[in-house]
Amino acid sequence: MFKMNEKHFMFIIWGTTIVSLKTYPTVFIRNGLRDSWVAIIIASIVFISYTFYMIKVLQKTKNYSFFYLYKTAFGKYMGSLLFFMLLFAFFMILIECASIEANSMHENMLLESPPWYFLLFFVIPAIYTINKDLDTLLIVTIIGISFIMLAGINLGIQTAAYKTPSWIFPIFEKGVTSGFLLSIVQIIGLYSHVLIPIYYFQYIENKDSIFKPLAFALFIVVQMEIVSITGVIMTFSMNRITEMFYPKLLQTQLPSYFDFIEFGELLVMIQMVGGWYVKYTLTFYALLKIIKQDLNKIHPAPLYILSAFVLVISYFLSRNIFVLFNFLTFFSYFCFFHLFLIPLLAFVLFSFRQKSRHSE
Repeated sequence: MFKMNEKHFMFIIWGTTIVSLKTYPTVFIRNGLRDSWVAIIIASIVFISYTFYMIKVLQKTKNYSFFYLYKTAFGKYMGSLLFFMLLFAFFMILIECASIEANSMHENMLLESPPWYFLLFFVIPAIYTINKDLDTLLIVTIIGISFIMLAGINLGIQTAAYKTPSWIFPIFEKGVTSGFLLSIVQIIGLYSHVLIPIYYFQYIENKDSIFKPLAFALFIVVQMEIVSITGVIMTFSMNRITEMFYPKLLQTQLPSYFDFIEFGELLVMIQMVGGWYVKYTLTFYALLKIIKQDLNKIHPAPLYILSAFVLVISYFLSRNIFVLFNFLTFFSYFCFFHLFLIPLLAFVLFSFRQKSRHSE
């Protein structure tokens, strides 16, 4: 039988937490403006603290059922309602993955290929991967993340010559604004997708040795996001970046050699297709496991029904980039509440009630 270790867990963290903030930072840069890189540092501290606390609670209580945890924390009816909102948040992540992959490739790479074409070759192949066991999913994740990181390092080196460090200053030119605070909320919302790997924590064989690999994995995530956001701001002026939808994709089009070799687009295609595919399959697999374990629904129909819903909804979102980014703005706030704030409150209440029971 396959046994997952803490090193596998690192790849799951990377596969679910990196790609969103790197692909569409405009949703929070429009609020945070030049101070967005400060906002992401603050949000990163919250993200690290949140992840360590949640893992610590699971490790101490040895409860890995989110449904039981929510019902214990909030009561039977409120807990059930909030739990279904959590499942809906996971479903919205699936829509995020599919629609962004289709729209970004259509808008920036292959304009003549319609979004539905990308969706068909994204959602349908994912069904095959998700139908396999966890070991197959981890192999896909490890291979995908390895190529994505190599491509990211290569792109970072190639785009270094186009960055102007002085453009990230001055900070807090207008003081601490409401937009700056909203950008922190949005970044935390997108960071909170770490709840997906937190669910996978139950499959780790040796849970006592998790914290060093966890610290390393989170450090990699944080430094990648900070370097990415500061790099985008240093590449484009603030007036231009707020009008862009996928600034990272435009940034990678800058490097060229001998006036005709442009290799950045190939690397970013690897990042886009691979990154979103890995996140999609990891999220979908976790969602199906929760439905199977907590709701006792073993029938294979949810995979195909949910895939059909994702395909249809993502098609309507990916057709219009303005509609899509309005959805992503709402999505970042929705995730803040249902993947960060409410789960954190649930874990705090659950931990407190477990301690009270033991003391009695």
